[in-house]
Amino acid sequence: MIMATAVTDGTIELDGITLRELPKAQRQVLADAGLILTSYDGGIRAATGTGGLRAVRARTGPHPGRPTDTAPQLAALLTQASYQDRPDQVRPAHRVDVRIGKLQDERSGEG
Repeated sequence: MIMATAVTDGTIELDGITLRELPKAQRQVLADAGLILTSYDGGIRAATGTGGLRAVRARTGPHPGRPTDTAPQLAALLTQASYQDRPDQVRPAHRVDVRIGKLQDERSGEG
């Protein structure tokens, strides 16, 4: 729910859970990606920070690591992230962008 909300640049409040109940590695990757997680009496609140979503590197692992079953949601979240903050991010030499029904090849600029 937290990552789905972040994709839409929204805010979510989840009752009946504490930040300590989220694995530390999961909290860290969400914070690194630009989410702000806070506690309130009876739950937690998650929102995208003012800087928007950022690209992150993340690995799954056994407890207490980041749960493997959250990898697809994180992948979806990162489709909305800015890669400008990651100097080590390598973009493919040939990439096709989809623009509302129009395909454009970045190498030739033709579409």
